[in-house]
Amino acid sequence: MELEIVKSERQELLHRTQYILLLKNVESPLKRIDAKKLVVEHLKADPSKTLVVKMRYIPGTRDIEVKARVYDTIEYAQRIEPKHIIKRNTPAEQKGE
Repeated sequence: MELEIVKSERQELLHRTQYILLLKNVESPLKRIDAKKLVVEHLKADPSKTLVVKMRYIPGTRDIEVKARVYDTIEYAQRIEPKHIIKRNTPAEQKGE
């Protein structure tokens, strides 16, 4: 599986960088948390400041388009993003706390 950055856009007013990435040749269904780990590893970003907002399988291929946002601080992410997006990006062991 390889990861390619399709588009990168800095949004200064929202204190974040928005990425559109392409995961190529995905063998099995991919969970959002696993996609987040791949994005964090590729971008060398802090996992707590990185959110995978949307994942879309591209029909007829084994590719996935991933929309991710990397915030400057955790506080900006919590202030701007809806709570359900933050909850989706939280690992299961942390949700119970």
